[in-house]
Amino acid sequence: MARCFEDAFMDLQSEYVSLCLEYLERFNVAASTIYIYLYQTNRERMFNAFFESERSIVSLGEIGTDDDSDEVLDIGTDDIQRLVDVCEAYRRPCPNEFKLVYDPASHSLDAQYGYEDYSVKNEVDSVDVFLDWIKEAKRDTQLRREPSTTGGGQ
Repeated sequence: MARCFEDAFMDLQSEYVSLCLEYLERFNVAASTIYIYLYQTNRERMFNAFFESERSIVSLGEIGTDDDSDEVLDIGTDDIQRLVDVCEAYRRPCPNEFKLVYDPASHSLDAQYGYEDYSVKNEVDSVDVFLDWIKEAKRDTQLRREPSTTGGGQ
């Protein structure tokens, strides 16, 4: 059976999940959610990840040493070219931005893609977008930890 674009594209995204899972396993860290961010243009390539573990958001650097996290960041960044190559091979536009959210318990992957090169307009850069995503995840995690207050006065 011939491979189609969707299979090849999904396989590469799954490799990013595997990279993160291997990193977590190396340090015996369990995560309830894995957040993976990729950004690529002709001028820039970026990969990073963070995790929800024990109802807290933690970054790669908070789990291992700087050398450990740098190694994973380098692997992830280098592998972006493979995503670009698959898109080119199938004559498909390659997203500039990937936001992947993986749930290890259900083995489900949610992916959001962006095709706008926002670095051209110099409105924001990829690091700012990634940091904003971490802040958003921290807010969401905090909201889930807070006890709900339902009506009723004293």
